[in-house]
Amino acid sequence: MAFLPSFQVSPRLLRELETVAALRSRIATATIQVSWIPRLKTDSRQRGAHASTAIEGNPLTLPEVQALEAGGELPAHSDRARREVLNYFAAVRFLEKQSERKQVTHEDIFRLHTRLAGGVMDQGEAGCYRSIQVRVGRHLPPPP
Repeated sequence: MAFLPSFQVSPRLLRELETVAALRSRIATATIQVSWIPRLKTDSRQRGAHASTAIEGNPLTLPEVQALEAGGELPAHSDRARREVLNYFAAVRFLEKQSERKQVTHEDIFRLHTRLAGGVMDQGEAGCYRSIQVRVGRHLPPPP
């Protein structure tokens, strides 16, 4: 059963429809020029760096991570803790620069790994496949 509304096209109805169409067009073509968007991006990047490294045991607090990104020094913490956070920021910048690429290669992954793991790996070398056996519990990974 079809719905058959009961109305008549009137000059008032046409004016209202024109107004709605004009507003819809303005909304669809509007660009957001908000001055605080860069600050939101910075805050998001800093919180991401803090959360991502904290889950791996990094002791830096959010204010300390923010200070590091601003170029500050944190003499009370280990070089490794600082390096992990700085590496995170370097990796994010690398990914932002690569965002338009259509294909990811092994070399791209190695370059990303170099940025993330440079100066903080306990075993092996950043930016290449491991040449040592890695054990997880009693299990061994498949051969390379």
